[in-house]
Amino acid sequence: MKEYFYTKVLASLVGIVMTILAIIFGSLALIGIGLSNEWSSENSTSTTQYSSVFPIFVMIFSIGLITFIGSFRLKNKTWSIIYIGLIVLIGICFIITFFVVLGAIGLKIEIFILFIGFLYICLGYMAYKKR
Repeated sequence: MKEYFYTKVLASLVGIVMTILAIIFGSLALIGIGLSNEWSSENSTSTTQYSSVFPIFVMIFSIGLITFIGSFRLKNKTWSIIYIGLIVLIGICFIITFFVVLGAIGLKIEIFILFIGFLYICLGYMAYKKR
């Protein structure tokens, strides 16, 4: 097999899932904020609620793009070290997030966050082993 074949396949899948997740999160958050403003009894034209959604959307979207695009540049030694460190860090952050939100957002979403964390850890391990 070629070097980094399985890493590229897994990174493509995880990157696409994270990108789709970011788009779904952003659109549902904006719809929810819009409906909340529409159905509330007070008249407010504040945009502070929308400004809290945008950084989260950008962060999740950029994580997905880095995961997807970065896997195709693993032949470069410097980028390989940066990519492996970044992917393992993202995986650890998702696992910590699972423990922080335990019992707060629902079991299915929490298990999904834990699963994504383990996928990132596995991706970092496969990139480290050059598989």
